[in-house]
Amino acid sequence: MAHPKTLNLLLVEDNLEDEHLIREALCEIEDNCLWGRWSDCTLTHVDHLQDALECLQLARFDSILLNLTLPDSSNLVDTFLRVQAGAGDATLVVLCDEDDPVLAVRLIREGAQDVIVKSEIECLPLARAIRHGIERTRRLASLESRVFIDPLTGVQNRFGFMQLGAHYLKLARKMGTAASFLTIQLGAAGSATNNGGAADNNPDIRDLLLIRATEVSRVIFPEDTLIGRLQPSSLGLLSVGLVEAEAAEIAERLRHDLHSAFPDAGETAFVVIGADPGRWSSMEELLEDPVSCRIEHRARRNV
Repeated sequence: MAHPKTLNLLLVEDNLEDEHLIREALCEIEDNCLWGRWSDCTLTHVDHLQDALECLQLARFDSILLNLTLPDSSNLVDTFLRVQAGAGDATLVVLCDEDDPVLAVRLIREGAQDVIVKSEIECLPLARAIRHGIERTRRLASLESRVFIDPLTGVQNRFGFMQLGAHYLKLARKMGTAASFLTIQLGAAGSATNNGGAADNNPDIRDLLLIRATEVSRVIFPEDTLIGRLQPSSLGLLSVGLVEAEAAEIAERLRHDLHSAFPDAGETAFVVIGADPGRWSSMEELLEDPVSCRIEHRARRNV
């Protein structure tokens, strides 16, 4: 017989009394069999934002119970956005010290599954918020995988890249950190006898280049880099925390790999843009403003 499924929860709470209250509620939920298809739960507790972010890198959680007022983060929305960025497919249930309808609406719009005032916590509503949030997140992820994912490469399609990229830029502005945007035009120039690029003239070469470029990019760029297929023969990458010079250096490694793997596929063009915090109000501006292209790298036929 299969082992009962365990619900993995992360509690981010620095108040000892509130932590005790939540633990009691979770125990009562388990005792009354309110977890639905889960028989029990395991709880990991941290009391600082940085500890929570490290936990999310090391383990997978089904749901996160997040108190926004933490010792190492004073901005409530920023706390939420930073945890959300590392949460993966975990559901976020926000725990507030007091009722704030304006903040609650903002957090729901940003992606919180529910906002609960800690003094009003009751077992059944808490269990429902967690259960239903997990199911909604999974259904949404299933839909998004069909709507936003490029079937050839497994990365975001243009629409998905634009949607998620807007959140990346917002996060960079909130954190006041650098970001870099890279576009890759694969097989941008063919041989002298061709009018177009080799990748455009040969879909098979194009597909192989796209697959190779995405696989290598996943390895050499930071783990949280957003990758998307912008056009049939082009990719886009957006990385928060990566400065322009670093992005250009990594792009050169990618260029060298593609040229070594496909020496006859034509030149591949790279454009690296420093997406400075506050400079861009939207992904459309970042993509369409020709003045923004400050550093351009074009692959050489011979290296």
